Amino acid sequence: MARPDFLVTELAAKIEIIIRRASLIPSVFNIIEGGRTVGEIRMLSVLRNKYSILIDDSKSWTFRMPLFTIFSFGESEKGADIWVKLGPSERHWNILIRPGVVQRPLVAALAFIHNERYFRG
Repeated sequence: MARPDFLVTELAAKIEIIIRRASLIPSVFNIIEGGRTVGEIRMLSVLRNKYSILIDDSKSWTFRMPLFTIFSFGESEKGADIWVKLGPSERHWNILIRPGVVQRPLVAALAFIHNERYFRG
């Protein structure tokens, strides 16, 4: 049975981002905004704690969630651009993104990764 798409909606601006599975092995998901594929998410670890996020074929991050810690981070070729702290419960992520980074598809990708970790991890 195919997994349903992951949908992130910004109601005020009527913007919709869809994350859809592109392949099962390796596990790859497309980020679709306005009917156009703007990026992809690749699972890099069977433990579901390391992902590659590519947006607009130019911005890429390796997002790591080390085991047994509440801190996660995403690194790009320019340095750490994303910091995440879990808490006060597993369902909450506090995200800090470096200024100047296109946030909408990146935040949707992080929401998808959190969903994968929380419900499938």
